[in-house]
Amino acid sequence: MANIAGVLGGALIAIGVPWVILSYGQSLGQGTQTVIVGGSVIAGAFIILVSAFFGLVMPGRVHDHWSERHDGGGE
Repeated sequence: MANIAGVLGGALIAIGVPWVILSYGQSLGQGTQTVIVGGSVIAGAFIILVSAFFGLVMPGRVHDHWSERHDGGGE
């Protein structure tokens, strides 16, 4: 479930920041706007990829077998 939040957050950064900068950032220079928009798209895409990767790779549940094998009950 956390990977979905990461993907949505990354998409919000990649789409929302450029929208705000291009809508309300006219006082900024063109170079500054380009850097902020490009950086936010790259950062949002990176967050999306990392969240999706770890959502696929990491298990949802980890079983604790330590207590079953090492409880010392039979020894």
